Amino acid sequence: MKKVIVFLPIMLTGCVQPLKTEADVLEISPFIEFNVNETISVTNAQSSHDEVVVADLDLMAVTGSKFDFTETLIEITEQELVKRKGIITSNNPKKELSLSVDDLSCKKGMFGPSCTTKISLTIGSDYSAVYTAYSENGYTVNDTASHTLAEAMSAMFRDPKVIAYLTDS
Repeated sequence: MKKVIVFLPIMLTGCVQPLKTEADVLEISPFIEFNVNETISVTNAQSSHDEVVVADLDLMAVTGSKFDFTETLIEITEQELVKRKGIITSNNPKKELSLSVDDLSCKKGMFGPSCTTKISLTIGSDYSAVYTAYSENGYTVNDTASHTLAEAMSAMFRDPKVIAYLTDS
């Protein structure tokens, strides 16, 4: 009887699992090769630390905070900028990127999860843009969500205005 009492609330409400996005993403869509050769700062413009439901997978919900997702996006972006001779700093950078994950949602598909991400970028005081990415690349919601963040970053680095900003001295 005690087992039923313990198990019943779980059965009625389901389980909640935190989403763990990672910056180690191996495959992303290609973008133009460029070199930054400048000091650059990448900041988190997402102010919300609230937990949101990213995926409702029948008996399990996956949650996370947009602020934390943006931190992962920043890690992915900084890795790519360092590969392109960018020097990451917060002290008087010559270039500044301000990023925010505005939406990250996943759903169960026939062969695995799919996720859609919408990010916002502001560079300097002159330009802002929104990029959307979709991914089915991953066996778990965590993998697919991480991949879709990397795909959004890749879309950002295919924007000619972003490349011009990063490469102009």
